[in-house]
Amino acid sequence: MHEATTLFLVTLPNIHQFKKNHSRNKPFFLQRILDISFARLCQQSDIRRITNQPPLSPIIKSRRLTFFGHLARTDEYADAIQTIFEPPPENWRRPPGRPRTIWMRNIHDDLSSLDLGICEARDLAQNWPLWRLMSLHSATNS
Repeated sequence: MHEATTLFLVTLPNIHQFKKNHSRNKPFFLQRILDISFARLCQQSDIRRITNQPPLSPIIKSRRLTFFGHLARTDEYADAIQTIFEPPPENWRRPPGRPRTIWMRNIHDDLSSLDLGICEARDLAQNWPLWRLMSLHSATNS
């Protein structure tokens, strides 16, 4: 019940590692999509400039914070809120093979760039327009 993990928890480090291994002189993803020959050496910054495509990490961070705001505004008795915001029972252990990082730990890390704690962020998220601006600003300026 307390396994509130997302695909992003597992894939974000993998994306960074993949980009690190494959983008030394080859912006693999965009180069492949644009059908640019791998024989042609291109800097990732050049391809990002041409396509006006931002890095993936800020997009994921922004959407994670936006979803956190959505959860923070829901009814406090909803199952999702209790699952996310309450700590797991003392005797609960994560099944073998599951990531150790929980979704709230990623949220905590995202909020640390804003100098906010979880409780403060829940209060701020009640103001939807303000939270939307903060989540976008945090992701694009980190």
